[in-house]
Amino acid sequence: MLTVLVSHIYTAEQVEDLRTTFPETRFVQLNIEGAVPEEGRDAEAILRCTMRKGPLLRALAEAPGLKWIHTCTAGFDWLMVPELAERGLLVTRSGYSLNIAMSEFVVGYMFLMAKRFPEYLRSQASHRWESLEATELGGKTVGIVGAGAVGTEIARRCVALGMRVIGTKRTPEPQEFFEDMLPPSGLERLLRESDFLVLAAPLTPETQGMLGREQFAMMKPTAYLLNVARGALCVEDELIDALRNRIIAGACIDAFETEPLPADSPLWDIDNVVLTPHASYRSPLTMTRALEQFKTNLARYLKGEPLLHPLKDMALGY
Repeated sequence: MLTVLVSHIYTAEQVEDLRTTFPETRFVQLNIEGAVPEEGRDAEAILRCTMRKGPLLRALAEAPGLKWIHTCTAGFDWLMVPELAERGLLVTRSGYSLNIAMSEFVVGYMFLMAKRFPEYLRSQASHRWESLEATELGGKTVGIVGAGAVGTEIARRCVALGMRVIGTKRTPEPQEFFEDMLPPSGLERLLRESDFLVLAAPLTPETQGMLGREQFAMMKPTAYLLNVARGALCVEDELIDALRNRIIAGACIDAFETEPLPADSPLWDIDNVVLTPHASYRSPLTMTRALEQFKTNLARYLKGEPLLHPLKDMALGY
């Protein structure tokens, strides 16, 4: 009988649903520290979600027969431990579980900033009747760094709002909803043309620190940065300087170099910033979609068929 380890975050009802769907498979739940119960030591697979590297390493050590890790995350960076390559583990993800929630979140960010809702809320809190000049989204240019599942869903919604969308991708090719798709070397053009710059790329050796002082200076002073990817895509200190000095109009940030964001971070007190606690993916339907995509892969695994949405290149990180 195949044994599958399941992260602590999944509910009893979700685990029972897996058992009902795959009655010939044993599902054993891990605790928050990644400890593997005795009945799970022979596991071949892990269904991972909200599991940091420490607990993952413990589970890998306590289940030496593991062959496959499936993650519910959009990126693979939380899994990047040396043991993956050393043990030749197969890694897959639920590739289309987060895109709807995250794309709606990004559009919400755009409305927040274009219609100046943060300033209206500050006026309300101080009992000030103040009418502000807003702008419209139609006709604005959205630059999306990372045109995968999430980036494409963002583009779809932006086009529906009458916006122009351009993007960058490591292997560029014409893509629906994008007026133009650029290689990474086209980032400067993307920065100069965008009214809203959306970060939806994975964290890899190539993308880490890709936006710093030089890149922020290329952006329009009226442009907004929207980061729903990973905090480390930006050089945080240089982003703070760009925001404080109004090099760019503002930012909406959902991902940070250090999470939770430290209480003494300057980002908390910058008035042209909206901060959210890595929440763009949150929706009751996100986990449902992630589980359905895992079920598809588990059915394929049991039949010996190739799995969907694998980690393509460990060196690149996606």
